[in-house]
This record gives sequence, structure tokens and C-alpha cells, in this order.
Amino acid sequence: MSGMDAIIKEFLAESAENLDQMDQDLVALEKDPANQEVLSRIFRTIHTIKGTCGFLAFGKLEAVTHSGENLLSHLRDGSLDLSPEVMTMMLSMVDAVRKLLSAIEKTGKEGDRDYSELILDLDRLDEEAGEKKKDDPKADNTSSTMRGSGRTSRIELVPEASEDAKETETLADPEAASKKKSPSKRRKKKESQAIVNAPLEQPVSGGAVAGDIDGDHEQEITAPTTSSLGESSLRVDVHVLDHLMNLVGELVLARNQILRLSEGIDDQQFGVASTRLHGVTTDLQEAVMRTRMQPISLLWKKLPRFVRDLSQQFGKKVDIQMEGQDTELDKAVIEAIQGSLLHLVRNSLDHGIETPEVRRKSGKPVTGILRLKAHHEGGNVLIEVSDDGGGIDNEAVLKRGLEAGLVSEAEAGSLDPAQIRALIFQAGFSTARRVTNVSGRGVGLDIVRNNIEAIGGSVEIHSDPGQSTSFRLKIPLTLAIIPVVLVASQGQRFAIPQLSVVELVRFDDQSGGLGIEDLNGVPVYRLRGHLLPLLYLDEELGFITSRKPGGGSVNIVVLQGDDRRFGLIVDTIEDSQEIVVKPLGQLIDGLPYAGSTILGEGAVALILDVLRLGLKAGVVSEARTHQAAPDEGLEIAAGVDRRTLLYVMGPADERLAIDFSAVDRLEFIPVSDIEKVADLPVVQYRDEILQLVWVDQTLPERRTKMRKIADDPDLDALQVVVCTVDGMRVGLIVYRILDIIDRNMDVTRPASREGIETCVVVEDRVTEIIDLKALVRLADPGFFERGLKPSSGGR
Repeated sequence: MSGMDAIIKEFLAESAENLDQMDQDLVALEKDPANQEVLSRIFRTIHTIKGTCGFLAFGKLEAVTHSGENLLSHLRDGSLDLSPEVMTMMLSMVDAVRKLLSAIEKTGKEGDRDYSELILDLDRLDEEAGEKKKDDPKADNTSSTMRGSGRTSRIELVPEASEDAKETETLADPEAASKKKSPSKRRKKKESQAIVNAPLEQPVSGGAVAGDIDGDHEQEITAPTTSSLGESSLRVDVHVLDHLMNLVGELVLARNQILRLSEGIDDQQFGVASTRLHGVTTDLQEAVMRTRMQPISLLWKKLPRFVRDLSQQFGKKVDIQMEGQDTELDKAVIEAIQGSLLHLVRNSLDHGIETPEVRRKSGKPVTGILRLKAHHEGGNVLIEVSDDGGGIDNEAVLKRGLEAGLVSEAEAGSLDPAQIRALIFQAGFSTARRVTNVSGRGVGLDIVRNNIEAIGGSVEIHSDPGQSTSFRLKIPLTLAIIPVVLVASQGQRFAIPQLSVVELVRFDDQSGGLGIEDLNGVPVYRLRGHLLPLLYLDEELGFITSRKPGGGSVNIVVLQGDDRRFGLIVDTIEDSQEIVVKPLGQLIDGLPYAGSTILGEGAVALILDVLRLGLKAGVVSEARTHQAAPDEGLEIAAGVDRRTLLYVMGPADERLAIDFSAVDRLEFIPVSDIEKVADLPVVQYRDEILQLVWVDQTLPERRTKMRKIADDPDLDALQVVVCTVDGMRVGLIVYRILDIIDRNMDVTRPASREGIETCVVVEDRVTEIIDLKALVRLADPGFFERGLKPSSGGR
């Protein structure tokens, strides 16, 4: 790279940083036009760019910045008011400078774009300010007073560099130097200028002023006692950091191999050396990771300008508030979430925050609030984008979902509020009635969800209708090196990101123990009172197609896939370690893998994509709710009764439901094991005699002809729901167990027969909820009076 190329590259990098800061400063200045410090900072940025591009012969860029600098000069001397038109022109000038810099970076030239119209508009405002200045001489006096006052003394129209230029000119022309002021006069001028520029709290001594440049005296140079910010920092090309990160990743792999070898070598010195290598590698890894970590403010600093432009376009008043700007993320993660974050902000401005007229009628302040929060939580970063707008209108969302064909009329009636809100994450969904350059095409939140989940994150949504909406992003700190749990299945080893692992469970699947149960053909495990759906890893990956029943140890990795938990059964759970993520080719893009890694012994292991695995097996739905946990409490607080029900079918295809809180176990009991005591069906069950109730035969039936479970000639085993009713255990014989569901009980109708508590609609079918106590009394009126409680070892 030539010397001039290096200068241009440095100029482009510094200018890009300064323009990002200038965007923030202009938005801040619009809110506080009297802030002279911000105005001075803006002026210095444009002045620096103009001066440098003049040296580099970028004439078009120099012309644009020169016109902008003239306008800023009038703002500083008070001859021009900061009107919306002036602010818009200043922002347009910044955009033009940014486009010119981009063209220079790509091609080395300024491009063919014409900026003459912008320059004319800037010059027009400049001339108007000049005319006003002539008509109002007070502006000059005011400006002089401001520059002479101590409080605003730091803002000078002419930077100190111009004085240095004059000094250089004097040296170059001795004849001109004789016409200049004497050294003593120049010294006095410099001393006064140093006093003006010095902070008020600190006294200024004459010795602090640089010596004169004179032919008869040598210039005294004093070494600085403290290093400046530029001397203590260094610009590093991002490609160098990426290469360094790759090298550290390879070092981590080598460390893992050496640590594995050290386990089989009985050599104390080798063990000490491998331990030392482990410590140094870990420290180096953390140090390199820190060099890639960047504050999220680098992403957020673009948002004030973005919000300002969009709010004006929508005719809204919006203030943006940001908390946690110092929260750090890996550079790759920031790049991955940038588009998603911008879309969430755009969504809040377009669909969330109302116009001033609507907010005034609703009793809200006319200025809406957009809040961004970020903080660390474990190995993740939580980012929240919220607004105090109108919230999500569930009826409008459902209507648009029906119109777009995302949900059927039959499904619409059974959707709860969380499921309705989940429709906004479906591809093609949009509530905008017309297509604009901002919204209306139905490409938005589904892309946000996919992008966040692609990096191992998740999206949650919470909305309070009429008051607020909040999107919560949970994303990993880094994508390069991650902690995993290593598992094995059918001799193959796999890595599961620890971010998705909730807990590890191991038990012996004995016939008399608490093992794996079958729920309508789906294996489940009761974990602390909740049924956990199970997947066999070897079956999901196609290693085997059928499984022989049998006992033995069972290893379950409890995983969190979006808003659902499920268990993954593996042969062995080996260890946890940090791995380096290697990308996979496009040929296996559709499989449930997130990447690969090289293990300590040199073997390749695939990294499982938990969400894709759950979607493939059907335990995680495509139309997932993305609902934050607090919403359940909100629905209860709102007075809506929400219950978990065991959904069953009768022999005549009728639908029944049992309150799941009373269910202990689901069993298959052979017909041959059923006995009778006093003409009541019983079975020997876990060291006790369990009384059974035929649900279909016990409930009063209005039909003259009815089908009974016992009428099935091929019946060899009964599906039994073991329940506890008033502290006593009983088994309900049902025809078929269908599902476990959650339902709001806000739309019900009274029971029409004895033994039924109420009726509710489930999946477009009227479903009767069984009154367990009444049903048992119908089957055996003296059951509760006998007081046969379950044995202590039964449950």
C-alpha cells in the first residue's frame, strides 16, 4: 500500500466515525439549539473533513462540506436560527458526505452523482443568513460577546491549526516575516489565546505557552509527560482480528487434544506443562475475545437519527431512551442483529406509537417513548425494544391472519391471545393496508425471528393492549467459541450448545419405577409433576427405525427449544467443554445441525440445532407463541380462568377432558389383570388395590344405543388415567387419550348431565369436563366414606 493510499484509508475511517457521532450531535442539537458545545463539535467535524479532502483533491466532497461549513458558521454566530428546514438540510449534507466517502472507499473516486442541487440549497440558506446579518448588526456584537465570555470560550471559529499555518508561512517568506507582528506581540496573542482556550478551573501560567519561532532562537521542545488518547490506542484492521481469532480457535483445539492425551500419560512434568498450556490458552482466548467485543452503543448510535427521520415521515413525535449502551457483544453478533434491531425500531414507530392526535385523545403525552435496554444475563445478552404505544390489537391481528390464509376459521376460535400474537411472526403477515417504502410487504418480523434464532437466540413478545409493546431478544455473547455438552448415540458423538440445555436426567427404566410412559404413541416422562415429551436421538437422525422395549439406564438431556421444553434421549452423556464452531456446507443445510467442531482426539462432531430438531420432531410448533413468561400471570390477574386439561375421546367419538392437576399417571393395563370386588372393577397396582371406573358406562347416556369400550373384540389392554380425588386414588378407564392442552375458560356452558362440571369448545368440538368427585360417586356412592387412601409408596 502506497503512502497516499494509507492516508486516504485513515481519512475514510476517521470520517466514518466522526459522521456517526455527528448524526447523534445533530439530533441532540435539534432538541437543544442553545448547546454551543455540541454545535462546536459539529463544526469541527465538517471543517476537518473539508480541509483533508482539499489536500487529497476530492473537489466534490470539498464543495459540499464547504457549503455546510458556511451554514454552520451562521448557526454559531447567531445570524441563523435552527429551523426544521435548516436541520433537514444539514442532515442531507451529512448523507451526501457519507455517500461520497463510500464511493471513494469502493472506487477511489467520488462517483458520478450530482450534488449541485444540494449545494444550491445550502448556499441559499447561507445567503439568507448573510442578508439577515447585514440587517441586524446586533448579531455580530452578540457573537463577539459569546466568544469573549469564559463559559463559551472553547468554541472558536478558527481552529488553532490555522495559526500554525500562518507561522509556517512566516518561516517560508523572510520578507513577509519582517512585515508581521513582532515576536513579543505574537507571544501576547498566543498567551491570550491559550488563556481563552483553557478551562476556567485551571490557572494558566506563562511558562505553559510554547516558545516563539524565531530565527535568532531555537525552539524549545519539551517531551510530554502523559500520553494522549491517540498514543494509547491503535487502529487494527478487522481482518487481522478475524485471522487472530481463527488462530486462537486452532490453539483451543490443540489444547483440547493435549489435555486428552495427558489423561493417559503418567508423567508429572507433562501434566504440569499441559495444565500451564490450558491456563495460558484460556487467558489468551479471553484476551482475543475482548478485542472483538464492542459496546452495543456502536449499533445504537445510529438510531437517534433513524428515529428522527422516520417519526417526521410518519407525522409522530418520538423520544428515544437507551439504557445499557456499554453492554458488550462480539462484533459478529452485532453485525448479525443489526438488521433485526432496526426492523423492530421501525415496527414500533410505524405500528406501535400513535400520532399526537390519537395519543391526546387517549390521555397520553403527545410525545411517544421508544426504549432500548441491554444487559448481560449469564452467557447471554438481553436486548429489549419497547414503546408506550397502542399495543397489539388481537382482533385486528386475527382478522388479518384470516385474510392472509395464515389461520383457518376453525382454528381461529380456539386460539388464545398469545397464539394470536404469534401470527405476527408468520411470513407474509402485515397489518399495513398499503405498501410503502417502510412497511406493508409482509417481510419483517418473520425475518427477525429467523435471524435471531440462526445465531442461537430467541425472541419473546409481550403486549398490553392500549398501553405498550415489548420485544425481548436473548442472544449469545459470541458465535466463535461456545460451551457445549458432548453426548453419544449409536457410536456417534454430538455437541449440544449449553445455552439450550436446561438439565440432565438419568434413571433406571425398570417396570416398577417411574419410567417412560406412552401418551397416544408419544413417549413422555413425568418430571416434577409435568409431562416432558421425549425424542430418541438415534431415531430422529435415522440411525434406527424401530425400538425394542426394555429396561436399563436412560439418559435424558432436557432442552429448551424456543418456548417449549422436551427431552432428548441419548446413549451416554460424556462431558462439557468449549469448542470452536466450524461452518457446514450447503449440502446438509436442511438437517438439524448448527455446525461442526473438532474434538480433542481429532474426531469431528456435529453440533445439534435444538430448535430445528424440535421442529422436525413436532414437539416445537412453527406457529410458536414467543410469549414472555410473565404473561401467564397477567391473564390470571385479568380474571381469565386458564386450565390444563387431559383431552380424551369416548368410544362413540365424543370428547371429554380431565383436569390435569388431578392426574398422577397414565397407564396401559391388560384386560386380563382386571378383577372384581363386590361387583366393582379393581386391579393390583403398585402395592395397592386400585379401584377402576368405566367412564363411558358411568356417565348417564341419553342415547338408546351406545357403544361401550368393552364391546371392542380386539381389546387386550385398557388406557387408564390414575387420578387423586380428595386424597384418594382411583383409575378412570377411557377409550383413547388424545393430548394435553391449555385452555381459557372464558367461554363455557353449563353441564347437561350428571358427572360433568362444564362444557368448553376444544378444536371445534364441544368437550365435557368431567367432575371427578361426582363421577366417582356415580360409580361407587360409598367410595369416599370408606376412606381408602393410596399407600405411601404408590405415587
